[in-house]
Amino acid sequence: MVAIRLERLDRLILVAVAALAWSLLLAFGHTSGFAASFVMWNVMMVAMMLPSLFPWLVLFEPAQSLRFALGYFAVWAVYCLIAAGAQHYLRSEHAVSGAAAAALLIIAGAFQFTPMKQSCLRKCRSPLGHVLTHWRSGRAFWLRVGLGHGMNCLGCCWALMAVAFALGIMNLAWMAAVTVLLVAEKMLPQGELFSRVTGATLMMVGFGWLVLA
Repeated sequence: MVAIRLERLDRLILVAVAALAWSLLLAFGHTSGFAASFVMWNVMMVAMMLPSLFPWLVLFEPAQSLRFALGYFAVWAVYCLIAAGAQHYLRSEHAVSGAAAAALLIIAGAFQFTPMKQSCLRKCRSPLGHVLTHWRSGRAFWLRVGLGHGMNCLGCCWALMAVAFALGIMNLAWMAAVTVLLVAEKMLPQGELFSRVTGATLMMVGFGWLVLA
């Protein structure tokens, strides 16, 4: 069954990995080339997503947590591949216009109210329930759980990540704000309310930007 671990060392390792990812983002600056952009996006995902995974990764044995994390970030690696391709194209064809950036904000804000967002968010808030109700023995189980949780998280967060194309790929202030929001959405009792408030804010900013553009 599930082995519970709440050792301080596990937490310190996860904090160190997150801190390293944020440090690498600070060192990246503006990348050039598709491969560098792909690496940068993956580092960004680790930096932004790992804090909201802390409560789950410290619950299980290290080997289980590692397979869970591998499955989870494998899903985000596919997103990073698409995002790096889009970034490479936009760098070649100039950045998005003011109107396009405003549209991205409006779309991301509107998505916060959709049934897909709310359904994925509810599943994201309790992966432990999936573990307990779909328990299977074997090493592949944890990889599948990580893949499933990654798909739910991608369905929940892809639009917020896409806002980076409007505000700047390496906008660290936006990354930090989204990281805090993701932790609030997934871990606080009022998580679904936070998502709707964020959606309304993004839409208001987007419409205001559209008027000015």
